[in-house]
Amino acid sequence: MPKKPKQKRFSIQYQALIILIIVLLAVAISLAFKNGKPNLGTSMPKQSHVITQVTDEGVTWLPEPQEIQIKEELFKPDWETVIDDPKNSPKAMYYKIGSDNGKDVLIAILPAIDPAGLRKIFIVHDSDEYKIIPQYSNVFYEGVYSGPERAKNVVDGFSTYHALAIPDNLSVPQGQLKKTQSSIDDFFFRDYTSGILKEISPTPWGMLYGYVIEKKNDAGTMTKLENFIVRLANGEAAVYQSIPQFIADDNVALLTWNDGVKNKDPFMWNSLGGCGAPGYVAVLDPNEMKDLETVGKTVVGETVYGFKNLNNPTINQYYSLLPDGKYYFYDSKTGESQQIPITLAEYVAKHGVFVYKDSFGRLILFVNSALGAGAECGKPVIYLYPTETMPVSVKVGANIRISEPEYNSGWDVVAKPNGELTMGDGKKYTSLFWEGLGHGQYPDVNTGFVVAQKDIKETLWTQTHKLGLNDREATDFMDFWLPHMPTTPFIKLTWFGTRQMDELAPLTVNPKPDTSIRIFLDFTGLQTQEKIAPQRLSAPARKGFTLVEWGGLLRKGK
Repeated sequence: MPKKPKQKRFSIQYQALIILIIVLLAVAISLAFKNGKPNLGTSMPKQSHVITQVTDEGVTWLPEPQEIQIKEELFKPDWETVIDDPKNSPKAMYYKIGSDNGKDVLIAILPAIDPAGLRKIFIVHDSDEYKIIPQYSNVFYEGVYSGPERAKNVVDGFSTYHALAIPDNLSVPQGQLKKTQSSIDDFFFRDYTSGILKEISPTPWGMLYGYVIEKKNDAGTMTKLENFIVRLANGEAAVYQSIPQFIADDNVALLTWNDGVKNKDPFMWNSLGGCGAPGYVAVLDPNEMKDLETVGKTVVGETVYGFKNLNNPTINQYYSLLPDGKYYFYDSKTGESQQIPITLAEYVAKHGVFVYKDSFGRLILFVNSALGAGAECGKPVIYLYPTETMPVSVKVGANIRISEPEYNSGWDVVAKPNGELTMGDGKKYTSLFWEGLGHGQYPDVNTGFVVAQKDIKETLWTQTHKLGLNDREATDFMDFWLPHMPTTPFIKLTWFGTRQMDELAPLTVNPKPDTSIRIFLDFTGLQTQEKIAPQRLSAPARKGFTLVEWGGLLRKGK
């Protein structure tokens, strides 16, 4: 009987091996899954997305900024400032944050010498040279700050630290974020101590945290506010916010209501009032989801919700912001403003507030600006003083509701050195006036002055001059705002400066002015005196083509 071929015997062994492998795999799979779920014990670590940290060769960062002393005065005010007590004026503070190939990397925090808050200057120190890196400084204007020997302060506009070059638009697994304004006085991550921090997701530039605080809104109640913060390698904070994709540049919500009507109203997702949005969003407690019902869909098909219960405290809080149950309405055809009565039921039916669940799972509150209490950027007035007669174009980053002359898509004027402005139709003006909602972020109100009623006139006159207004401009300011001052025993005054106004309602001016003086007054009536950290008021010298602007906002008094 002939022997079986060896090839056949190998084939049987091969088949047996395959069967054994299949059996082992089946056993492994049955052990890996229990009750239909993966068994993720300590022996099976949870899978996560690997994030590679951005670094720079030869650069190390300290765990926390360390305050240091520098004997020589590297920076000092170069402005013609008005300071009450120059001898006791605060000095710059210096912090070491790391090392760049043996050279110290420093941050100088310069004292506030105008309402815009503290200044941050990023420095690399090598021997007796202090190299200023403007792209990581929050402000640096040639001639504003200078040391005793200017040659030692070299400006370097080219050096880049990849670990600090976090993008304006940040992508994380939960969604997209956009860099926004941080507090003008909080540069370091460790400064964010008034709220609750929670880790969200690692990024190549540092851990992303959710930051939750509570602040008092215009109704006098506390509101939960949130934003996101990345702790950068050098200990600084980069602040972000999720920007809804259905909000247009003019803040109109691109959505369709349940009745098929397309929305045309602008909405803001802050709850603190003001003529712009702060760097936070107002969020609703998840427990209130039971009081919500679908009221529409966004342009990309996402659901938005409204309140079905008129007794809900949140909707009543926003409705209470309307003085005497009336909202501010401007008729663009007649040029007249009036207050229209509206009931709570009508306020809800007209979508005074809606709620949107973002990609981070937060219930964000959106407030209808068209049904607002009239808390807008009140009568900002712009003056132009070129060195010679020239054409000038001006555009404002705001939803302008009232203007003089007619704004259309911007102003085009012929400006003279004496401030006279001539429009294309030959009409002459001394200034440009507008009212509306700024596209930017309304600054925090945490410094200022509390003034007795009897002293308000003298105080405003003195402070507007300290801030750079001349007699004519200060008189215009007083003529408009003094009658609007509250009649309460005390008034809280907070001034915003050029940097804050550039973020709240940015101006595009061509040609660009050599000097810009933009001031804005936030004021509130008080029944009793309150303590508040004082501001230091000053102004730049008027050099070359100068732009001046003043405005204000009246908050609902207590």
